[in-house]
Amino acid sequence: MTSTATTQEAPEKVNILVVDDLPEKHVVFRTVLDELDQNIVSARSGQEALKFILEMEFAVILLDVNMPDIDGLETASLIRQYKKSAQTPIVFITAYVDELQARRGYALGAVDYIPSPVVPEVLRSKVRVFVELFRMNRQLQKQAAQREALARSEAARAAAEDAIHRADFLADASQVLSKSLHMDDTIAAILSLCVPMLGDRAILGIPDKEGGVRRLEMHPAPRADDEEVFTAELRSAADQVIRHKQFNLVSLGSRVAAICPLMAGDEIRGALALLADASHFDSPRIALIREFAGRASIAMENARLYSAVQEADRRKNEFLAMLAHELRNPWLPSATRCTSWPAPSRCRPSWVGRGT
Repeated sequence: MTSTATTQEAPEKVNILVVDDLPEKHVVFRTVLDELDQNIVSARSGQEALKFILEMEFAVILLDVNMPDIDGLETASLIRQYKKSAQTPIVFITAYVDELQARRGYALGAVDYIPSPVVPEVLRSKVRVFVELFRMNRQLQKQAAQREALARSEAARAAAEDAIHRADFLADASQVLSKSLHMDDTIAAILSLCVPMLGDRAILGIPDKEGGVRRLEMHPAPRADDEEVFTAELRSAADQVIRHKQFNLVSLGSRVAAICPLMAGDEIRGALALLADASHFDSPRIALIREFAGRASIAMENARLYSAVQEADRRKNEFLAMLAHELRNPWLPSATRCTSWPAPSRCRPSWVGRGT
């Protein structure tokens, strides 16, 4: 158990790039740095070093200044052109350092110059610092990635919970709106469902034939000391929604009104206005309002059709009652007419008084 835990906690080895054209120097560097127990990668030229840089990530680059073909300074310049190695520490190894060379090296991003032949303790201690810095940066990157992944996970979970909450709300709304086919009950149910899920106040306006608001219902009902809720500005915005049959988001000072048309096919049946703070009406909330308005429109249309059917039944029943009454009293209409005739004999049928 202990050995396994120790193995898992052992830090991951990092890569150290040594660039020098002389094989014997690579032997020296490897001997000095073996104590650090890291991956030592050897490159014999600047071109070979660039190839390794494209394939691997390094904690530090030990770069000989004097090399044939591409010298150390030119190699450093090419290394800095790659985004992957733009910030990798470069330590120049050289037998001599003049001021001009040092300026150019530091301008290319060199972090240090170490004279050759190297002092093992000096080289080892400096490389150890860069190794630790690299590990710390990698650990910070991992922690940042973990925090980002956690934030994304929490955001996805919150979005999923919000979506479930919205779906449950719509399911409950459909169930509530289907309980009654009376218009007053339907309107009351619509307004009650809106608060507080869709806004902190709901107003439903039913238009007249001219497109203005004929009937107005509100929830919660305004108190005597409340400021005017259905202001002229809000009424004008509701009229526009009714006329143009389009959703509108209206700013009312510190408040915002989301006004949604209630449609039955191409016909406008009303407008639903929801009032709340501006931050309340984000994109998911507006989408939910539109979806709810569609279901509210269906419920109101069903109530309207039910009322129309009831009115037709009432008229039919009145007609049938009158017809049945007349059938039971066939002479009542004739007798009623006869009372207005001046000659009573004209009211009698021709067969009255004849002998048989």
